[in-house]
Amino acid sequence: MIDASDIELLKAWEDGDRDAGVELVERHYALVYRFLANKVGGRSELEDLVQQTFLGCVEARARCTQRCSFKAFVLAVARERLYRHLRTQHRRGEPDFAITSIRDVGTSPSGFVARRNDPRQGTHAAAELSSRPVTYPAVELSSRPVGEALQRLPLEAQLTLELAFWERMTDRELALIFDVPLEAASSQLKRSQELMREQLVRLREPGPEERERLELEAWLGGLHCERQEAPREV
Repeated sequence: MIDASDIELLKAWEDGDRDAGVELVERHYALVYRFLANKVGGRSELEDLVQQTFLGCVEARARCTQRCSFKAFVLAVARERLYRHLRTQHRRGEPDFAITSIRDVGTSPSGFVARRNDPRQGTHAAAELSSRPVTYPAVELSSRPVGEALQRLPLEAQLTLELAFWERMTDRELALIFDVPLEAASSQLKRSQELMREQLVRLREPGPEERERLELEAWLGGLHCERQEAPREV
């Protein structure tokens, strides 16, 4: 079913076509892995969460219509699974991800969710794939101020910036991913940019580090330009 659409593959997987499930996972595995990669404690925990996301897509298939962006749909499921998982790791009450950062949650590899095994959907299709996972640029530079600043942001703001600038999600797609009205998604992006600027200012160092400060401002300015130039939905 190589020529089938993502939604057609999802429907076939729900109906018991295991090969359709494998094809769908192969198409979007890197996207989901990239989205989750710097937010859980260990490799096995991460792969388990990726698998839960794809199985969750089958469970939520009714939400994905022909007019739906499948990438936004799978990322919406990934965000829901991530939030649910992180709430099980948080020891100080129910975290509000509009104000709580990934560092505040304090994830641990020992707290991963048990694997699921549903014969209807194909057993562990995601886990059986050989993958070449990638991460966002700032993740690979987590010791640098950009990566440091991102992980100090509230998780909602971190995700918003990563999705908007690295995954090129439109405001409409962000609204679907975060399950908010379109206007709220646009405001959320603007606020996330403001928070990122504030974090970068806090991480500045005087003297010899002035060059790095300029580099950071150029990075954030470049993201803004790229965002402005990207095709937008009306």
